[in-house]
Amino acid sequence: PIPPTLTNLPTATQPTHTPSPSPSPTTIPTSTRTPKPTVTPTWVALSTQPPAGALAKVKELLETNGGCELPCWWGIRPGKTTWKEAYDFLQPLAFHVSKPIQIKEYPNLLFVWFYFPMDEQPSLFNSREIGFALEKDTLSIAWIQGGHDEDLVSLMKKYGVPQEVWVYITGIPGTGPVVYSIYLFYPALGILANHRQNTDFIKRNGEDWVKICKNRLIHGGVRLVLWPSEKPMGYKDFFREYEETDRYRPVEDAFGISPEEFSKFFLETEGNPCLESRLNMWEE
Repeated sequence: PIPPTLTNLPTATQPTHTPSPSPSPTTIPTSTRTPKPTVTPTWVALSTQPPAGALAKVKELLETNGGCELPCWWGIRPGKTTWKEAYDFLQPLAFHVSKPIQIKEYPNLLFVWFYFPMDEQPSLFNSREIGFALEKDTLSIAWIQGGHDEDLVSLMKKYGVPQEVWVYITGIPGTGPVVYSIYLFYPALGILANHRQNTDFIKRNGEDWVKICKNRLIHGGVRLVLWPSEKPMGYKDFFREYEETDRYRPVEDAFGISPEEFSKFFLETEGNPCLESRLNMWEE
């Protein structure tokens, strides 16, 4: 297939750039808030089975990352790799590619998603989902979704103290899962890492307290956003279209500690240490 160019791409209004086809126990409940209308991207089916060698190549890339460090991903460098270079490399490995679309909150960008097989019977429910923002024929931002093999603790060990840590907790005990979501923000490196997971809670003096423990950070996996490190970006620049973005709080408010103390707590404390936060401070 000939890769589309930025001058002839089909567009749609108000799509979401993180479609999640599979239900997950770690998805933040949305029943208590009204979501913004979205349009699901149109899928372009490339084949019903992975292309020859695609599965083996994907597994190799997951292990080696194409021989480069973040924010480079699989050898693709946001801000430097062209759309044609990325398409020519990724298209033979994917079993689904979306048509590029526009999102009104990002008027200068176009978005496209690739879905990569994880076994011999690929589906949207079992895949690695990668989204790209296109700007002037160059990939400017990458969203790495669905089961990245890193975790927040190993990222802090490798990249140091994040400049900012953002936290969001939602849910009602007894009626559904209580879920937390944490973002580590490294603007100087061009890395934003997200971990979300169901959490435990305890009662103390008649109040519900949420616990975020090291074991869950280690085993929960992360989602990544990657961009050119020389391009100034704020945490909220990547999620303008989501109402919940404004509900995240800095770790200083959520737990009364700094990003450095947050990092030190999980890297240096032995065993399975936990941070706690009153659930009622997160009521919407």
